[in-house]
Amino acid sequence: MILTRQALSQSSGSDEPVSKPVLVSIEPVSLEDLKKLDEIIQKYPILQDLVKSQAKTIDELKDSLATEKKTNELNQREIYLLNKQHELDQKEIAIERQTSDRLKEVTDRAIKLAEVSKPSAFGNWQLQGLFAVAAYAFGWMTGHR
Repeated sequence: MILTRQALSQSSGSDEPVSKPVLVSIEPVSLEDLKKLDEIIQKYPILQDLVKSQAKTIDELKDSLATEKKTNELNQREIYLLNKQHELDQKEIAIERQTSDRLKEVTDRAIKLAEVSKPSAFGNWQLQGLFAVAAYAFGWMTGHR
């Protein structure tokens, strides 16, 4: 409810509160008009309650706005941290892929090297036969002396 000069002039003549306030565009109010408004508010307890109620509502709205601003700030921080976590996860995935590819290359090279340097079955029998003959000869030489 907006009380203007017109509403003040309507109510200043009687002790009754303004039943239908006049709502018009806000115009500059003089100090005299403010004094009249204060007198009217002081005169009628219902207006005092209305002013107190509006002041309380304004304070609640200010508190609510401050809470919303803080919540918004915390949400923005959370989004920032989630984005940073996502970036770190992407970097970790890239490193794991690189490591996996390099490990596969090393494993393939080790398998190829093992296949190339693996002695054949025929080579193993020759080597075992050579050791057997050497052991027999060594035993024969040590046994006859």
